[in-house]
Amino acid sequence: MQHPALLQPKELLWPGRKVLGTKEEAQLVLLVMGMNVTFEEAARPYIERGWRVFPMTRDKRPLIKDWYKAATRDPEIIRSWSKQFPDANIAVATGAASGITVLDIDGEEGLNNLHRLGCKVPIPDAPTVKSARGWHLYFRHAGRTPSGRLAPGIDVRANSASITAPPSIHKSGHEYVWVKPLDKLPSLPLGLFLDLYKPKVILYQRPVTSINIQDLVDRVASAPIGERNNTLNIAAYQAGRLIREGLISYSDAWDSLYRAALACGLEKLEIRYTLRSGLKAGQTR
Repeated sequence: MQHPALLQPKELLWPGRKVLGTKEEAQLVLLVMGMNVTFEEAARPYIERGWRVFPMTRDKRPLIKDWYKAATRDPEIIRSWSKQFPDANIAVATGAASGITVLDIDGEEGLNNLHRLGCKVPIPDAPTVKSARGWHLYFRHAGRTPSGRLAPGIDVRANSASITAPPSIHKSGHEYVWVKPLDKLPSLPLGLFLDLYKPKVILYQRPVTSINIQDLVDRVASAPIGERNNTLNIAAYQAGRLIREGLISYSDAWDSLYRAALACGLEKLEIRYTLRSGLKAGQTR
């Protein structure tokens, strides 16, 4: 079966270097012409769409501090980064920063769950990138969409998150490529959007006496990108159980988890919504 990227001609996504043909043909032309794609050139089509970008290593480590706030569409800053990090991958700050939400589909598990969700809520065709282990589906940001786990193998990249964009190269050597061209972005289906806010069902109930608020705070503060909202949601649920048993006050639980969530990089609006729903669920179940 032919690779999806080769099914139709693509226009190379670097302005001033437009070559019609497959991605492989375009790369060959660039190689023969001696044109190396710099970080600045790779960033140009994205910043022209109003997206904010920043440099990242092949193993997905940001090369600048406070990357979500520092991500920019300023050509001068991007030019300076290109000189400082000539071989950097390009990452896009998702969510409100760029007006995009990305579904990160990981492997067959993620693909199967996407198909399962699609049976319940029709998912429109969206610009798609082939990543090292799956696919990235690009949608228009819906304003309050949080980052987190939608289903096993499906992560939502929105507020306080990022996505690696073509023509970046993964540490495995895989090159990120558009398999469905970057065009008009569809809206994230409302049914999926609402699912992001539902408190996750806690399948294993720890004895409430074994729950320590400081452990919950530490877990939230150290949560990795892509797991922060889900970690906060679970911690809020557990803290809600402590409140229900009279082991901690609502205000103490809220303040402790709120500060931890700020420390791990979540936005205030997302924190408030997740805390409110998680604490409520823990107190009532």
